[in-house]
Amino acid sequence: FNGNTLFTSDGNGKLTTQNFAKPAFRANSSTDQTGVSDSTWTQVEYANEDFDTDNDFASNQCTISIAGKYIFMASARILSASATNYLKRAFLRILRTRSSTDTSVSFGGTDIRDNPAYSMVVKTTSVLECQVGDVYKVQIFGDVTSGNVTIANNADMGLFTAYRIGT
Repeated sequence: FNGNTLFTSDGNGKLTTQNFAKPAFRANSSTDQTGVSDSTWTQVEYANEDFDTDNDFASNQCTISIAGKYIFMASARILSASATNYLKRAFLRILRTRSSTDTSVSFGGTDIRDNPAYSMVVKTTSVLECQVGDVYKVQIFGDVTSGNVTIANNADMGLFTAYRIGT
């Protein structure tokens, strides 16, 4: 298999598979982030960990402990802070910090200025080449007609997850 060991044997018929999809974590939102400034990139808080196989996730960010290719997925629900203001645009990005340099490595969003709404869910997914010590966090940008935005607590729509898929 081109140098990739899928399983090993102890010689007595016992097979052991590789640890696939590790490290891995999944975290979700637990409380609303209110009073978030309009048209400003803001870090999304994912305070609840559903799982974290290698303790790579802490303080709303992931620090890579094993180099390789990873799938990253992030989503967040954003609301206008009041029913009289409307969202015009919302964007979500995964930001990587490597050697003290921040780079946007994954981006998703929508522009609905022609048909504004009160609430939106924004998502992004990417396969990334990660190095040990890379730090990944999620930021959101909301543009409303006036006032602030709220990043809503919703465990089903506010997620940050990643898992290693190979070297």
